Amino acid sequence: MKNMTLEQFKQTYEDWKLSGLSVRDYCNNTGFDEGKFYYWRRKLTDPALPDAQGFVPVRMNNLNGKLNITTASKEIETKSGSEW
Repeated sequence: MKNMTLEQFKQTYEDWKLSGLSVRDYCNNTGFDEGKFYYWRRKLTDPALPDAQGFVPVRMNNLNGKLNITTASKEIETKSGSEW
């Protein structure tokens, strides 16, 4: 299926869970591409992934030798130098 949405994959995911099969066996039986299954499953189950796609505006400041990167939701502080 081309251009599958997360909502469409949710049904496939539920079908797989109910089948009791391994991902490989389920994909072989249904013709679903195994790589795409893992791709969509990661999108469905990984809470660290953002809900929306696109760019996130950031503000970068160099204060006292430390690089401060600020987003709308959190701040990351890193030493400047060889890490970048």
